[in-house]
Amino acid sequence: MALNAAHTETYDVSAAKAWKMIGAWSAPYITAANSPAAIKDLKGDVVGATRLVYMLDGSAQWNEEIVEYDAAGMSWTYIATSDLPVPFNVFNRDTFRCTMSVKEIGADQCEITIGCVYDLIEGTDPATVPPLATSAAASRRECARSRSVGPESAAKRRAESKNISPSAQLV
Repeated sequence: MALNAAHTETYDVSAAKAWKMIGAWSAPYITAANSPAAIKDLKGDVVGATRLVYMLDGSAQWNEEIVEYDAAGMSWTYIATSDLPVPFNVFNRDTFRCTMSVKEIGADQCEITIGCVYDLIEGTDPATVPPLATSAAASRRECARSRSVGPESAAKRRAESKNISPSAQLV
């Protein structure tokens, strides 16, 4: 039974500017200031591209690969190609797919979505699954602050968010 999680936020920035950041396989929005992980060993930047994600404290690492890339449609999807570390080892890596996308909703406004589809390892209680979409959204918000992808002021930013519990929606 496949599950999914997604998070969407609206930013007051052009879709093209947001895609320049979000569409980069090197993930410049992931920094030591907003994430316990970093990226290295980048090879390519479209379908077939790979990277190694590692924990800054040396506790874990895993590999990822782009399996879909659509620059015109401003989206890309990746899979894990090695075992995932705790607490993400509850996901069946053979079915885990994560998609990042940017959608223009106005001249200087866009929606950025991160979503994933996955199966849990047999016997995993869905209530114990780590919050995938909210973790990724926090990194994206830091990206907005550090790279001016969108203002963080609540008065200036109209945010629409959708945070689906991993056990709440079946695909």
